[in-house]
Amino acid sequence: MTSLLFWDMRYAGPREAVFHAIVRKNLGCTHHMFGRDHAGVGTYYDPFAAHRIFEELPDLGIYPVKAFEWYYCPECAGIAYEEQCGHKETAQRFSGSLIRSIIQDGVQPPRLLFRPEVFKLVMESAEKYGDGSPFVTESYLERGDPVMTVPAL
Repeated sequence: MTSLLFWDMRYAGPREAVFHAIVRKNLGCTHHMFGRDHAGVGTYYDPFAAHRIFEELPDLGIYPVKAFEWYYCPECAGIAYEEQCGHKETAQRFSGSLIRSIIQDGVQPPRLLFRPEVFKLVMESAEKYGDGSPFVTESYLERGDPVMTVPAL
């Protein structure tokens, strides 16, 4: 089961990762995934600082799942995860910044990097919620409305 939490990033690095874990624990989650450079910005924090902070803290009651690197693997013929692929020596890294730039321009990345049906959904959401941008915009921040609401149980 997966959950969404509409919360604008504060880019506070490892401290924000702890905050995310506690919020999700309080919502009933048992696990939370922390990616490379979770809640980081640029090169301000070490890319794995959010992973290491959980080694320094007592048990918070939620299991931190640490996600590492994703890349294109020519041997697997697709996007692969560092911890599962086994072909790290042939990994072809790609730039998330480049992919975001391509998406911002409305150009669909190659299928090997971005599934067409996901791209279509991102662009539809950009029109419906983001005033044409697939990323957080000033107008979105000014409205302060979440994209989706979930009815109370």
